[in-house]
Amino acid sequence: MYIDTDIQQNDYTECNNNEGDTTMMRALITKTLFVLSILLSAQAFAFDVDGLSYTILNGTDVEVTGRAAGNTATDIVIPDTVEDSGTTYSVTLIGFRAFYEDALTSVTIGNSVTTIGEESFYQNALTSLIIPDSVTTIGVNVFRGNDLTSVTIPNSVTTIEDVAFASNALTSVAFEGNFGDFDSITMFDPNPTLTTITFCQGTAGWPQDFDKGGDIFITATSIACGAVVSTPVPTSPLWLLGIMAGLLSLVGIRKLHKA
Repeated sequence: MYIDTDIQQNDYTECNNNEGDTTMMRALITKTLFVLSILLSAQAFAFDVDGLSYTILNGTDVEVTGRAAGNTATDIVIPDTVEDSGTTYSVTLIGFRAFYEDALTSVTIGNSVTTIGEESFYQNALTSLIIPDSVTTIGVNVFRGNDLTSVTIPNSVTTIEDVAFASNALTSVAFEGNFGDFDSITMFDPNPTLTTITFCQGTAGWPQDFDKGGDIFITATSIACGAVVSTPVPTSPLWLLGIMAGLLSLVGIRKLHKA
């Protein structure tokens, strides 16, 4: 019996090609499903509230990732807490480039924020800033390229990274706590109008030198910090008040007798 080997070879090659195509198709479907699962998962952990976008970090905390779609507000208030689907979260992180080049003129940072992430307020028009005493970390380039004229660093802050306040219009900076993991060489470089840097008496790690640009350094000086203690008004003891009342009564009685 004659068997055409060419036909057999063609059938074998075609079979292999079909198996290869099937394998490739399965791989493509698997990858597509994987990407879709990631996208769906990301959507499940992200939500918008009051014009801001958030991503869930864990069961109690979220990060704010920026303005929600369609929000062009330049006055931003980051709340302490935010609610979604019946769960209340603390806003603990301002995410990477959250408000990058958003032309912001004002920002209020909630008292639950602990970390202000890298470049989160880079290149805006901010002129003033209050950093809450919940913040521990200020990342790279966070407030670079704004119009800040003065800044107070609360004693909660332990880390300030490269060029965090560079390219502003700072004239004064006040540190309320210990000198932590701060990059004193680049933190304010450049801020050519910076003339005064102070720290609180009794805090650790001071004094320090800071470069305001062009290798021009400013030495931080100490000041007295803390609440002013009011001087109590002197008060007389009750027995003395009683004696005084008695004397006044006697004087009154004598005047009556003379009358």
